[in-house]
Parts: sequence; structure tokens; C-alpha cells
Amino acid sequence: MTPETGGTLVVQFGLNEATIQKRLQCYRIGKEDLRLLQDLKRSLGPKLPSVADAFYRHIERYPEALRIITDAGSSLERLKKTNPGYFAEIFRGEMDARYFESRLIIGRIHARIGLAPEWYFAAMSTYIDEIFPIVLRAYRFRPGKGVRALAALQK
Repeated sequence: MTPETGGTLVVQFGLNEATIQKRLQCYRIGKEDLRLLQDLKRSLGPKLPSVADAFYRHIERYPEALRIITDAGSSLERLKKTNPGYFAEIFRGEMDARYFESRLIIGRIHARIGLAPEWYFAAMSTYIDEIFPIVLRAYRFRPGKGVRALAALQK
């Protein structure tokens, strides 16, 4: 449901079960991946604020990125508060219409404000630098599962 429309996003974006299943197959996301993502919430969840802080500290170094954010009427402090919600959707372990629609909304907002793909890649590199060591420590006694968890997160 969206407050703006009072309707479902499924109607707005047209994401039906067949489309969702096709995406999951294309992205190679299976049931084990979804279970691993849910499992990651325990080790990563409490550390997500520090992960977000590291990401935004990195972004602060680039005035052009800051300008895009402020010109859009937002701030790093506001985004730091919404960032954990981005991960909460991942750790639900359900790649359903709600999940894909939330990603479509984020993508459309980024496109509307002129946030170029280079900033997306900056985000991913920062997240990798911050998250991988946390996951590797959490699964140090089960390295195979740790590798599978990282692969699921990367998907």
C-alpha cells in the first residue's frame, strides 16, 4: 500500500508472480539464498548503523554527490535513518512484490534526482568493504556457509 495512492504497488508497477519468479531465476536467487539472508540479520542487523555511517562518510568526500542529495531536499542525516530500512527489506528473506517494488521506487527516485550509477557503485563498494568482514567473522567456524551468505547478499 502507498499513502499516495491508497492502492497496491503491484498494480502501479505490474509485478505479478510470473515476473517475480523470472527475476529470481535470472538473478539465481533460490530458497537457500533467502534463508541465508534472514540468517544474516542476526549478525549484520546491529551493525547496520555503522555500515550506513561508513557509506555516508565516503559520500561526504564528493561535493557533487552531496549537491545531488541536498538539491533533492534531503540530507545525509535523513538518509542515514532510511538506510537501515533498505537492508531490512533484504533481511526479510522474501523477494516478493513488496521487495521488488521498494527497489523500483528507490531506482525511480535516484533517476529523478539525477543520481548517476557511479554513486550506486560507490555504495556497493563501501557496503562490501564494511559488510564482508562482519559476515566472515560471524561465520568463522562455518566458512562454507559464510561464503554462501555473502553470495546471497551480493545477489
